[in-house]
Amino acid sequence: MSDPLLLLIEDDDSFARLVTRVLERNGFEVIRLAEALGAADVVASESPRLVLVDMMLPDASGTEVIDAIREVSRIPVLMLTALDPADHEAQVLEAGADGYVPKSINFEILVARIRSMLRLAARLDSKPLGDPRIRLGPMTVDPLSRTVVVNGEAISLSPAEFEVLDMLARHPNEVVDRHSMYRELWGIEYDGVDRALDQRISRLRSRLDPVLRGVIRSVRGRGYRLAIEPRE
Repeated sequence: MSDPLLLLIEDDDSFARLVTRVLERNGFEVIRLAEALGAADVVASESPRLVLVDMMLPDASGTEVIDAIREVSRIPVLMLTALDPADHEAQVLEAGADGYVPKSINFEILVARIRSMLRLAARLDSKPLGDPRIRLGPMTVDPLSRTVVVNGEAISLSPAEFEVLDMLARHPNEVVDRHSMYRELWGIEYDGVDRALDQRISRLRSRLDPVLRGVIRSVRGRGYRLAIEPRE
């Protein structure tokens, strides 16, 4: 089996070489672009498994690159940023990125997050037996099309928000603990401090509360529960 192909879009030569060496040592093949121009064409022609894109490129912003990529593919996109990601998370995820990491991140964590995103993408893209949709009360969650419908109305979610809902929907009325969510969503262990999951939950609640108020419940000291009954 060939190594998974990744596309790295990064203008800093020294950082790009370092990241490429780390990824290749960990079993990936890497195509590198130094600018945004042609990124969508490379995605369409080479079919990489995942894209890593710098948030600030010389000829375009990372969000503009994601917009172009989303015209041709639903490939997972991981944003790289030298800024404080907490200040830009909403902007990055709303732009269509599936995650983000600071450039200062430990490379072991970067590799773990890439592998986690690839596992999730493979699960969503695999052909299921029977109907893959999850029907919960008035809500239907479709992991293939990554859509959510409540009472016949489509609910617009970012890729990051959908990932959280999909995980909760697979365990309706069960507490999904933070440690499990961090391992599946980011490929890392929860350190007891990070607030990225809370931020995603907050945005997801803002989408769902107008049609299903209070459907996502916090369970103190443990995690979250989707308070909804499966349909027969």
